[in-house]
Amino acid sequence: MNSTSSNYSPNIRIYLELDQQIIRLSDVLYNSATLYEEVEVAPGARGQLVMEVDGNRQAQDVSLDNGISRGDTKISFSYEDANVLNGRLLFDLSETSTC
Repeated sequence: MNSTSSNYSPNIRIYLELDQQIIRLSDVLYNSATLYEEVEVAPGARGQLVMEVDGNRQAQDVSLDNGISRGDTKISFSYEDANVLNGRLLFDLSETSTC
């Protein structure tokens, strides 16, 4: 069996950026996420949900209405942009390279 496919795997980072604090996420689904690490954030905090694919950064403004408490593993947030309906228009990946 002869295969010409490459073993390319993009470098992907997903995190919340609140002021100067970076909160790493292990996954995001619509308006919820799983935390990679334990943190505490006050209710109503605003920031950006950031996704980087091979260094191409895209972000959406979000609000952590309930904040984050120690011990939380799942969080929820709301999008500031009315055009982002349930997170379905999150990121435009058409400009990312796929080698």
